[in-house]
This record gives sequence, C-alpha cells and structure tokens, in this order.
Amino acid sequence: MRPAELIIYRQKLFEEKRFKEIYELYDDNSLLKQMYPSLTDYTIFMAKFAKQIKIKKIQILDENIKSNLSKVTFFEYILDNQNSIVQFCISYMKQVQGSWKIIKEIREKIDFKDSNS
Repeated sequence: MRPAELIIYRQKLFEEKRFKEIYELYDDNSLLKQMYPSLTDYTIFMAKFAKQIKIKKIQILDENIKSNLSKVTFFEYILDNQNSIVQFCISYMKQVQGSWKIIKEIREKIDFKDSNS
C-alpha cells in the first residue's frame, strides 16, 4: 500500500471503528504512540472521539516518496457537531520492513472567510 492509500485506508478504519488497526499504522516512535503508549488508552480516547466527528472526505493533494521516507499532504473534511471543518494535513511516514508507518502528523484548521466581510 502506498502512503497516500494508507491515509484513505485509515479513514475507512475510522468509519468502521477499527481503532486497534489504526494504532498499528503508526511507528512505535511516532508522536501518537508517545501520547498513547497503551493501546487501551488510545482505543478509549478514539471511542469517545469517534462519537463527536465524522470524516466526510479525504482529498489527497500530494504524495512525495524519497527512498524509505514519504510525505503526504491532504485535506480532511470533517463534520463536528454539525459544523463543517476543513483541515490541511501533512503525514510523514517511513517504510519499516516493507510497510509504511506514520511517524508524525501536522493538522491545521482552515478558515474560509467571506471576502466581503
């Protein structure tokens, strides 16, 4: 699976509430696993989080692979308590034993303002 495909696959896992499999997409030294070193803590957090949001769509903008490192940029369209949110995201990955693992992610909420206001 290519890095961009992994991002789309993660959305599918999220929709299906397969949090253990999402956790396994992250490298052992990733920021996520530093925040949630225990799978149990992560699944408890995600079960609550998944009740609050729905990922409507992922739009891949770019996939850049150099040797065993990659960077995927994408938009994430989210519905949060009936509010639409768009995030610009960057996922950094490394290839470990033939599989891509997420090592770091950056998300930035994008505010669309009316230019007449």
